[in-house]
Amino acid sequence: MIDLGIIYSASNQWIVDVKCPFYEKFLPLFEDQTLRGDDESNIKTTLNGYQFDITPANLPVWKDNKPMDGTVDYQELMTWVMTMVRRNGIPVKSLKVVKTWCVDYDDGGYQVIHNHGSGCISMVMAMDDTAPAGERMSADNGMLYSLMPNPDTTQEYNQFAPYPGRTVIMDGKVWHGVYPCKAPRRTWVVDFEYEYFKPDEEFNPQDEIK
Repeated sequence: MIDLGIIYSASNQWIVDVKCPFYEKFLPLFEDQTLRGDDESNIKTTLNGYQFDITPANLPVWKDNKPMDGTVDYQELMTWVMTMVRRNGIPVKSLKVVKTWCVDYDDGGYQVIHNHGSGCISMVMAMDDTAPAGERMSADNGMLYSLMPNPDTTQEYNQFAPYPGRTVIMDGKVWHGVYPCKAPRRTWVVDFEYEYFKPDEEFNPQDEIK
């Protein structure tokens, strides 16, 4: 059974909220020191955290979209992402990884509101649960939030409490950020180049992705 998650949309922007059933396969991205490049947080929107680029084309440890040790398979990820967005009605025909990075937030770390621009689909996958067991997640504890414009000029606001495997897939134009964390938190981000089905092409959300 496929968990279709929840879709949010406003104007021409959209978000699919779902849990990745195989997120643990990607934990080595944070643990393998050969992948940990220079800290880019000082030139990005990450504050009080360590952000490092792991884009396959930029790293010699990758080959054929996999690390040399074979721990991560981007083809499996792209198939799953396309399945999630298609079955929520988003007519994505193809995906290609163009940029990917990891963020290690320290206590108090946060993300300034930003977007990734038109022409891409963005995925944000949480690796940790920052809420202590039995406690309700508060908005000021590492929660991802988003803003999308409504036709009446108001903003559609949503927030997403992190837990292991929670994955927010969104139109690259969606503005989003992260509230300050009260505990360390890890996030994996991927930007995909995409192609939509053309209006004269048949789109069936249930078609198998090969």
